[in-house]
Amino acid sequence: MEPAGKNELIISDVTLGYGRVPVIRHFSLPPLRRGSLTALIGPNAAGKSTLLRGLAGLGDITGSVRLDGQELVGRPRAERAARLGYMPQTLPSGIGLSVLETVVGALRASPPANTRTESPSAAPIQRAYEALAEIGIAELANRSLSALSGGQRQMASLAQVVVRRPEVLLLDEPTSALDLRYQALVMKQAVRLARQHGMIVLIVLHDIALAAQYADQIAILHQGALHDFGTPANVVTSAMLAAVYEVEARVEHCTKGTLQIIVDQAE
Repeated sequence: MEPAGKNELIISDVTLGYGRVPVIRHFSLPPLRRGSLTALIGPNAAGKSTLLRGLAGLGDITGSVRLDGQELVGRPRAERAARLGYMPQTLPSGIGLSVLETVVGALRASPPANTRTESPSAAPIQRAYEALAEIGIAELANRSLSALSGGQRQMASLAQVVVRRPEVLLLDEPTSALDLRYQALVMKQAVRLARQHGMIVLIVLHDIALAAQYADQIAILHQGALHDFGTPANVVTSAMLAAVYEVEARVEHCTKGTLQIIVDQAE
């Protein structure tokens, strides 16, 4: 029998916020398994981005975050960063480095455990090229990050996280402000990383239909607490949309079985 907590991320009784103001209170999730993608949805100010930042070690957090049975809360930030890769909503503006340089920099700033003993030779550059090729943007390696489109910047940001081969991938609204093509590309890459590398992917999304299409399960945040958790078909309902988003809406299926949400009225 597999040991308890093996191949799982378990978030239990987590509280975090800004200063003395808690945003997330006593938050817990069912175990998240390796190879799965979980979408985190909810209205504005529900605490989604705050939760992801706290899991990444960026903020004061209490409670328990266990990966493969090992407690991460209280561990040094560098140790957590080697296991949990965090992609913020946007990259800093005005970066004059090339895409390749930013990926190499991300790798050197927080190398995975299996590269810490390697000599500082061409290995980081090779790994960076491999990450760009894996994400599908190798042709952008020598382009300046500041010259990229929004979608290209998001893909480059994803490569900066993937190059470190984290066990958990935390993506904060990676499809925001992207066109339909790049939304699909980012989500397909997130699913592929979960399946092929056994990563646990936790992704914040505003597009509920997109979450329903790609996620294995959905966690719904409302007022800093977990409203519901389960498969898209079970949790994305008209009743949920009324209670959490305060809209009168219908949830229907297209000819391919994908969930479609039609908002009829805002309450």
